[in-house]
Amino acid sequence: MSNPSSLDLLDPRVRAAIVEEGYTSLTTVQEAAIPKVLSGRNVVIVAPTGSGKTEAAIFPILSQMVSRGLYRRVSALYITPLRALNRDIVRRITRIASRLGIEVAVRHGDTPTSLRRLLTLRPPHILVTTPETFAYILVNQKLREALTNVRWVVVDELHELIESKRGAQVAVNLERLVEIAGEFQRIGLSASVGDVELAKNLLAFGRRVEEVVVHDPRDMDIRVLMRYTSLDPSIKFQLIAELVREHKTAIVFTNTRDEAELVGRKLSELGLNVRVHHGSLSREEREEVEKLLKEGKLDAVVATSSLELGIDVGAISAVVQVSSPRQALKLIQRVGRARHRPGERALGYVVCDDVLDDVAESVVLARRAKAGLVEKGRTYEKPYDVLIHTLVGMGLEGGYTKWRAYEVVRRSYPYSSLTYEEFLRVLDKAVELGYLRISEERLEASEKGRIYYVTTTTIVDTAAYDVVDSLSKRRLGTLDEEFVIDLTPDARLVLSGRLWRVLSVDYERRKVYVEEFSTGEALIPSWTGETIPVDYKTAREVCGLYEVVARTGRLHPNYTTLIDQESAKYIEHVVREHVGKGYVTPSDRRLIVEVVSGERPLVVLMSCLGTKGNRALAYLVLYDLYVKYGISPAYKVDPYRVVIELPLRLPTKTLLSSVMEALNEGRLLELVVEGLRKTKLFEYLLFNVGYRLGLIPRGIEPKVAKAIVSRLYSDDVISSEAIREGLTRYIDVEPLTNLARRLRSSQSSLILYERSEPSPIALEGLKYLRPLDRVRDGTIPRKIVSEIVRRRVQEKVVTLVCLSCGYSWRSKVKDLPERIRCHRCGYGLVGVSKISDDKVAEVVKKAIKLGRDYKFKLNEDEVKLFEKLVDTAVLVLDYGRRAVEALVAHGVGPETAKRALQYTGDEFYVKLYELEKQYIRTRQYWD
Repeated sequence: MSNPSSLDLLDPRVRAAIVEEGYTSLTTVQEAAIPKVLSGRNVVIVAPTGSGKTEAAIFPILSQMVSRGLYRRVSALYITPLRALNRDIVRRITRIASRLGIEVAVRHGDTPTSLRRLLTLRPPHILVTTPETFAYILVNQKLREALTNVRWVVVDELHELIESKRGAQVAVNLERLVEIAGEFQRIGLSASVGDVELAKNLLAFGRRVEEVVVHDPRDMDIRVLMRYTSLDPSIKFQLIAELVREHKTAIVFTNTRDEAELVGRKLSELGLNVRVHHGSLSREEREEVEKLLKEGKLDAVVATSSLELGIDVGAISAVVQVSSPRQALKLIQRVGRARHRPGERALGYVVCDDVLDDVAESVVLARRAKAGLVEKGRTYEKPYDVLIHTLVGMGLEGGYTKWRAYEVVRRSYPYSSLTYEEFLRVLDKAVELGYLRISEERLEASEKGRIYYVTTTTIVDTAAYDVVDSLSKRRLGTLDEEFVIDLTPDARLVLSGRLWRVLSVDYERRKVYVEEFSTGEALIPSWTGETIPVDYKTAREVCGLYEVVARTGRLHPNYTTLIDQESAKYIEHVVREHVGKGYVTPSDRRLIVEVVSGERPLVVLMSCLGTKGNRALAYLVLYDLYVKYGISPAYKVDPYRVVIELPLRLPTKTLLSSVMEALNEGRLLELVVEGLRKTKLFEYLLFNVGYRLGLIPRGIEPKVAKAIVSRLYSDDVISSEAIREGLTRYIDVEPLTNLARRLRSSQSSLILYERSEPSPIALEGLKYLRPLDRVRDGTIPRKIVSEIVRRRVQEKVVTLVCLSCGYSWRSKVKDLPERIRCHRCGYGLVGVSKISDDKVAEVVKKAIKLGRDYKFKLNEDEVKLFEKLVDTAVLVLDYGRRAVEALVAHGVGPETAKRALQYTGDEFYVKLYELEKQYIRTRQYWD
């Protein structure tokens, strides 16, 4: 092997096993990390996906286990956030470990009961697990005994844990493990991180931690491509298909699961052998897709972040990212999956719509990714919900006094600033909830606490509702339960890139019925889904890009090598048009306020504060408007602007003074928090905290969940945790504070425009990224509505019953003749039913036999069924097949059908659709 220095440090038996498994050389990160791991010191290893980080940690651990004869169970824990990654790591480690007599096993939520029992009776030498199962193992009496042997803990994908409450959970649980096993060596593995010190603190706060940081030696080739999808929606999918065919095997990444399903379907229609991979699919299906991809049996896999991390999927020629990845870190991780071998050139494409933000943001992220400028994460500071779970676990372990529990918790980085007063307040909440009791200063968990601890995690795993287009009856996607609890009829939401109005929510069937909105009817939705936030520094650079184009007329050379000509021309065209109409471009040195006149005026605040910074600005201004004028306008936040849709006209000077007064207010953070408390986001945050505390069970009826959430508003511990989660995950006050300071000192300026339409750059922010099968008109022409409904009803299968002889048959509506008669007796009185079993014909035969006495001899349900069939038969006699088309429509009975049958042609089908919508809206009030 080349450069044998690090290899020579390993035990000869481990070296032999490595060679036998086909390793011909060590990678750069392995050469650098192996000596540090062998030294016994804590280490954070930062290197790109596919660089061999796992082996850099495992090789020296195996070496020390063999050379010291440390065949104790469990000697090493390997914690990784993804279950799929668990399986992949076990396969990779086992191949070498088995040659050395070392057993490796995985334990997580999907592990079968029989295997769990076996692991408890005979634990492995190396246990691979998730953060959630690690928390469970700490209180499992038999496994706790094995944990006394732990000498090494590897925490993989550390960058994934930094910005989540799972990270806080792992950090504090490592300290609990120290109480069981004594101090052990900690090894953190991470892809690119913006703050290595933060990663080191999360892994081993207060301890010496070495670092091995290896920048990617491969040249990352990223190209941003744009097509005018507003002119031809299919062109984007054709471009993606061309890229896949050119590079043989590819991963196509999307930012949402619904988009992954859409792209997968479209690529399949274009003749590619494609499968979809995301977290909503079953484990078996995900494993099958991974296997097929690794074996080279697929042209492409369309995936979300589920394939972003280090799962081994074989040789990938290229990665295609659909729309902006939103973060340089994500772009590096995703493109890093291509040519997943050290020294090979990673190849990636970002395919954009003709939306300025999407194109400009993508090219800026491409530059930042190539330069290694990744976003700095923000850890959760002393999250109370995680602390309650931890304290209940300590109560289950036994032996913890209040003060000892406090000392152990404070050793972890997330809780290093926790005061004893705060600790007691949270402890009291755990006692109040019935999870803990305090006996002689010691923590004791109740049976209720035990159930809560083993069934609740930091991951909010709620039920999903299907969103159904009331026109086509097609499933558009899903909404998580916490969003559905606040949906009301007429609420607006964006899904699959289109604007929809809610007609009704069916809680029993878990369905949300919607209809498409006209773009002229509304601009701002109530819900747009949770998107990946764009960092302030990225937003600032995007605005800087616009400034350079405004000044020179051209894109800066830093970007032209990363972008195709069409994309560059589009950016230049929009910015020139913007400047040509007398506007200045957005900048971090100015706040632009555009007031767009109309019945419902728009206020556009052009500010380059990033997603979280602009959300802070929105809440600040909205709260000011609420306090002064009692209005709660609709609003939209993106990384470059805040758009507010006013319900009434306000004088421009009034608006401007509101904005300036809000920014000049010394209590800026306090006002942002007050603004947050009045949003649906705050209800969502309360839902999440309540869920993590076991107060909102999975699958609970949304109306009940909403009632629980409303009670949580007044709970001091829970509401303060919801606020702190909001200020970490969704809001960044610092960019806003800096803007306010610069405005006060005149380092930044405020510019006002009053126009009848938004500026070109403001207008770009009002575009919704569309899937490519959208109806481009915004409003759907009646002719198209008619055609969609006609096709749908004619594909339905119905039961027809002769009311003369009782003969019945089944038929598709489109196969029926215009005039319908019994196939057996030729009689024209034929009833229609959507019921497919033989019960209908049996009831009719009994009624025919009984004659006029049927009302007295049949039961109540049978009488209703027969009389409804008679009503339908009268309609069929009068209107023929058209009556059947009306009767199979959703929620349309004989009486309602008569209203539609007064119309003919396209108007008949349009009327049917209106009746369906009316039924969906009013169904909850029907008996």
